[in-house]
Amino acid sequence: MNALPTALRPWRTWLDWFEVDRALALGDVMLRLNPLLGRIGARSQGGELEPDGIDDLRQRGPYERLVLSEWMLADALPDEFVRRAAHNEHLFLAPKLVHREAERVLVAVFDAGPAQWGATRLAHVALWILLARRASSLGARLLWGLAQQPGTLHEADSPDALRKLLQARTHALPTDADWQAWETQLDDGAAAGSERWLVSSGRASPPVFSHFADFHRGFGDQLRARLGTRQSRREAKLPLPATRAAIAILNGDFLREAPSTAHRRFNGRFGLQQAPLFNDVGARIALPMQGESRAVIFKIQDKTENKLAKPRFAQWAMGGEVVFAVMAGKSFGAVIAYGDRLQFWNLPGFNGLIERPAEFKVTPGRSRWLPAAWFNNGSDEHRLVVLDSARNLISWAVAMRPLVRGPREDCKRLDDHVLGICRVDANHLAYARVEGDGKLVMKMLQAKGTSWFVTALPIVDTPTSVHFAGEVGGHRHWSGAVCVESRSTQRGGDRSTKVSLFRGEPSQGFRETGFVLLPEARIIGVGRDGDDPDKYHVLYLDARRRRLMAAGANGTEALYESPADISGGSVSGDGESVALVDLDGQLLVFAGGGRRLSMCLRGEHAAVQPAPEVAAHG
Repeated sequence: MNALPTALRPWRTWLDWFEVDRALALGDVMLRLNPLLGRIGARSQGGELEPDGIDDLRQRGPYERLVLSEWMLADALPDEFVRRAAHNEHLFLAPKLVHREAERVLVAVFDAGPAQWGATRLAHVALWILLARRASSLGARLLWGLAQQPGTLHEADSPDALRKLLQARTHALPTDADWQAWETQLDDGAAAGSERWLVSSGRASPPVFSHFADFHRGFGDQLRARLGTRQSRREAKLPLPATRAAIAILNGDFLREAPSTAHRRFNGRFGLQQAPLFNDVGARIALPMQGESRAVIFKIQDKTENKLAKPRFAQWAMGGEVVFAVMAGKSFGAVIAYGDRLQFWNLPGFNGLIERPAEFKVTPGRSRWLPAAWFNNGSDEHRLVVLDSARNLISWAVAMRPLVRGPREDCKRLDDHVLGICRVDANHLAYARVEGDGKLVMKMLQAKGTSWFVTALPIVDTPTSVHFAGEVGGHRHWSGAVCVESRSTQRGGDRSTKVSLFRGEPSQGFRETGFVLLPEARIIGVGRDGDDPDKYHVLYLDARRRRLMAAGANGTEALYESPADISGGSVSGDGESVALVDLDGQLLVFAGGGRRLSMCLRGEHAAVQPAPEVAAHG
């Protein structure tokens, strides 16, 4: 866990049981509790002296320890044997005597009653880890028990043992009989000479306990802690961790288990240059096949479903370069470049092959598809919208009613200086551009080509990209989140990525959250928090390309850690679904804005590395 601060490294053995965000939240409590524990007592000796090998040869000692050579002399030269005995010249074996150290244990008894429920249990977890390391420093074992279950002590050697502590909750308060039973057991010598901790709230410590820890909830988001012995005590106020991390810890969800094997397999290699492509409603996903002129389309299914729906394939002629691909419903189409000519492939109503319009700018040799959308919802016309390499928003349309079917609409530039687009639903596409000084204007494009103003957001730095998630409801009403990304160079030449997340709706205003990412991090979109539909977070890949991270109003957390580098990722328009592809040839689809693994497919292992820049679609 290289993400742990240096101050938490002494407890790394135990904090490795937790996801990074949960370890950091718990570590903050531990760092404040640790000084209250007091000095670790000197190692005491117990038991009796026992021989442990040979220490030396001496001229005095019992004759059962006489060396064998002396007994040989007694047989060969009896007079010499007697003379040596008279003058103390015999040699005796002197055993090495050692003081056997008695087994040391550190005992902690926790009150599991209602006074210690909720946030107080977080302090129990932190203290449990601190005492486990304290015992290790003493060469001892930590044994723990519950005040309401006298006579039973458990080892503290695994995450399951810690979960058992969290699960042991009772409505009963410890009785006098319980305390008497504990005194009897601990006085019997099981923990004689060792530290014995009582962890409770507002109770005088019985004489059998050498240390106490008293936790209770104070006003505001704080816990009051009082630790010590009968001779001294120390107090502190502990902050409560972030709600999400705290709930995960209390539920025993320490570490998100990455799927080590896919629950479904696919015979083929997924392409690594492109991010997965969601359809207009986020129900299907498409991926190009590596080294082939075709794509595979999957219906997104829950991983609990036993049978995988049969995938669909879309294959185009070899020799061309896909400029952009689109999905609407079950249909997959693309625009393919053959030199200066463009082919509309599998796009009903559009002419098959045209000269590339001058308005449509495409960088030669571009390895990743341009972001685009296809409005194909049974209306009077079909429309293609694409954000070209020069940040122009380009549109083609064709009439579909038999009585008015005619030539396709010429290539039309709808807007320029566009920083990002996002297919919101089957009938709307959101996009944003900078207009004037310090204003980011967001607009909504409808299927028929008309657009309407959504909002203008204040910005300080010039954005490099914009990402969206949200929904359209009622008459021209949009609610959701906008992520604005900008790059800056700090004093000393350090580069960083500044991110602003705006959440809300135009009629009620937007709430802004700002944070800074490393320049190597790559934003893939905006996720919608499944636990709270009104909250959104920015989804990005960390600098190592191994973790899917979420950043929002509640801080930063790791949602998924991959055993292999992640080559690309994308987010559905509503922010509910997230798709990742890694270099092991695995496709993962998450629901709940990236919080719950929904679908996992393992293709054949990738044969080539992706481009240096990670593929991402918003």
